[in-house]
Amino acid sequence: MPEKRHQHTGRQGLYAALVFAVLVTACASVDQGPARKEIGGAESAISQAQAGNAREYAPLELTMAQGKLARANAAFADEKYTEAEYLAEQALADARLAEAKTQNARTKEMVQALQKSIGDLRREIEHNETVQ
Repeated sequence: MPEKRHQHTGRQGLYAALVFAVLVTACASVDQGPARKEIGGAESAISQAQAGNAREYAPLELTMAQGKLARANAAFADEKYTEAEYLAEQALADARLAEAKTQNARTKEMVQALQKSIGDLRREIEHNETVQ
């Protein structure tokens, strides 16, 4: 009789270990989702900022975004998903700031070019009026 009880206890332990392993695996994969999503968003935003020439107009912000993304990837590799998500959110914000600064600088350049053209046209009109 004691042998059956020992077998039964052994099975319970095995089942408990299996359930624990399944739960740990499930929780780990659930935690990865938000971090993976944020990292993907940060990568996309950095690529977009680079395509918009942020290296020229907002190099500090772009470099900060790239550094935080690298740290987020390292944290993700170390299974520190909360830290990875947080760093990726910061990288995303830095990349968006770089893109906004780039767009602002390009807009200022366009305004300056238009103002110069307007000034040139005014001078040309004034010159033509004095010649007539």
